[in-house]
Amino acid sequence: MPVSQQTIAEALNLSVITVSRALRDHPDMAETTKARVLQKARELGYTKLSRRPAAVSAPPRRAGILLYDSPHGEKQDSLASGVKRRIFLALQKECQRLQVETLIETPSLDETPLIVKNRTIQTAFIFGRYTAEAIARLRDIPAIAVSSFIDCPDLPRIVADNLNGMRLVTEHLISLGHEKILFLGIQESNTRIFAERADGYVAAMHRKGLAPVVRFHAGLDDLPDVEELKKWTAIVCASDGLAYGVHARLSAAGVRIPEDISLAAFDNLPSDYPHPITTYAPDWEMMGTMAAGLLLSSPLDIRNKALVVTVPGRLKVAGSTAAPRAA
Repeated sequence: MPVSQQTIAEALNLSVITVSRALRDHPDMAETTKARVLQKARELGYTKLSRRPAAVSAPPRRAGILLYDSPHGEKQDSLASGVKRRIFLALQKECQRLQVETLIETPSLDETPLIVKNRTIQTAFIFGRYTAEAIARLRDIPAIAVSSFIDCPDLPRIVADNLNGMRLVTEHLISLGHEKILFLGIQESNTRIFAERADGYVAAMHRKGLAPVVRFHAGLDDLPDVEELKKWTAIVCASDGLAYGVHARLSAAGVRIPEDISLAAFDNLPSDYPHPITTYAPDWEMMGTMAAGLLLSSPLDIRNKALVVTVPGRLKVAGSTAAPRAA
């Protein structure tokens, strides 16, 4: 019995109109659907395929970039962060070089992304504060977490050298003669990157026989008051953004940076803040390029593996650190 378009449609659970448009190489037809129809037509022995050879080529490779919202529910520009934007642009450039299309979605934590539901991507890059439950909704799609570090079994990730980077920052302050150094962080239940940075600070302090003091707070409004902060000759902040807030608070109270208190941080955020901060600068562009290479070169090789790739960085010394005042 001759194979008809109805036969192909029933085999793929598609409408006859969809099959017809795919076989005619309709310009509005999704490439993935077109490829499925053409493949099934060949398998069934359909004899009226389009004469255009391009129509039977493999579908384009597509990768999803999933930008998860804050776990607290507030909406924000997912690429407003200087760090995230730098990683994203490098990743996008490498995807273009590898001829892989990228589709961007900002799903909430309690829903399956549409590009996953519709099977329009073959791989996924994960940004933001995801959860293990959100990752489970990706089903069998190979994925890699970029920059964030959240406990999630068998999810490969690429991260900054959080521990060693903060160790270098702290060792810089110790080399200047500081012994009373405070670590300040913001409480984040959906990431462990700040805890890792605190570990680097603690390691540096212990190595020199100094007493570490780590304090995590809910936000800038919850930080110790200025009189408490003045007990320290140096403060290490978990991020540049936090350091800018601490700098502004201390300066407003007449505390001079670095004459009275040295201040250092982590991230090397591009900023209009008028006072540069000594900071650890991960190679964020390398992170984006490497993430694309790892996932797109052979995605099945890293799927469901607890792979951790760490990108290097360097210490950038600015005018916010100096030797402590003589007692």
